[in-house]
Amino acid sequence: MNDKEKNWFDYMCDLSIIGLLTALFAFSTNAKNVFIPLEALFLATFGIRFLVRRSKLSLYTVWSIGLVVLALISTTYAPNESEARRLAISVIQVVLFGNLLLPYFRDLEANIHIFLHGIMIAAFALLFRIFVSTPLDVLLATRWGSTVSINANQVGLILAFGSLVALYYGITLRKLVFLLPALIFGLSSLFSGSRKAIVIIVLGSLILILLTRKATFSSIFELSISLLVLLGILYLSFTWEPLYKVLGNRIETLVSFFTEGETDGSTSVRFEMIEKGWEMALERPVLGHGLASFAELAGYGFYAHNNYIELLFSLGFVGLLWYYIFIAKLGVHAIVQLFSGNKNKLLVLVVTCIVVLMVDDIGRVRYYNEFSHMLFALGYAIIQLGHPQSGPDLQSILVQIIHWFQNPKGIKQD
Repeated sequence: MNDKEKNWFDYMCDLSIIGLLTALFAFSTNAKNVFIPLEALFLATFGIRFLVRRSKLSLYTVWSIGLVVLALISTTYAPNESEARRLAISVIQVVLFGNLLLPYFRDLEANIHIFLHGIMIAAFALLFRIFVSTPLDVLLATRWGSTVSINANQVGLILAFGSLVALYYGITLRKLVFLLPALIFGLSSLFSGSRKAIVIIVLGSLILILLTRKATFSSIFELSISLLVLLGILYLSFTWEPLYKVLGNRIETLVSFFTEGETDGSTSVRFEMIEKGWEMALERPVLGHGLASFAELAGYGFYAHNNYIELLFSLGFVGLLWYYIFIAKLGVHAIVQLFSGNKNKLLVLVVTCIVVLMVDDIGRVRYYNEFSHMLFALGYAIIQLGHPQSGPDLQSILVQIIHWFQNPKGIKQD
């Protein structure tokens, strides 16, 4: 398919994915009066698209099914069965999102760029909501997100990814116009007070610059400028009172932990959770304690704030390996293609996303997160660009299943 062949339904799909991203970013799943209608629109349009175009199932589908099966099995031995079922439903929902999006990405490269532009549009929508709903004196005195009922760390994550996508376009297309939103999102993310957002922006920016530039004087100059900007931002974090209140003091406490062994209560508890989670996970290392079990058994009353520990505790080493082997495979394939002469610059974005997500998982639980699974589907689609779409489609599988029930011995009937 090319751009000229797109019809009204294709454009409806484009609008529905931008709408879903806006609902996720600017309102979150908690705003059910906004999220549920846009989610329903997405599921309807992309579900129809998936069936009508007989979209192929893929390795991503196999991985998704395996993750769902592990989640459902774990509900049978989880300490809180109702909460485990709720999380299992969340896992089913997010992998459904990914599987519906994958054919959309693979059918047309332009669709990938629509999704990436949708991320920036949704990030702007979030900023608009924050500025409209927050008085100026509050805006510069507290971590952003509370006035729109979105967790501050989530605000930081959204704006950080918006910044990286804009920076990617600014670097690869050499269009300075994209550097402005990259700067706006990046600076705005600081007011979320999220230390994880800083790590995402710094690490992601360095990867983007290093993988898109050759070892020339201009590249070294650009990298030096980027480092100076980073140092300037850190300086402001400690010297400008509004930014120090929401971010600078949090950086100080984190540094203190590694230098003096002293830190704030939040950071200290999270390190304790990792240690205790590891010890208790080893009590049932194969399949874990079941979904939502960390909150029930570890004594903290909430999840582990670490995707590795949460998965290990809930689904054991089987679940942990199943989840991360596929993601690591995406990153390795992207790196191999990139350094084997593949000129598709989208591969740089895949490597960047995989690395920052795996690092960010140290401080966040994301195995049932909608946006994360969208990014996994995106990465898989980019790696498969240029390869024919092979494999069975859902209709063919259903027909085979019906035939098997009608003739389980496999005897062909005239």
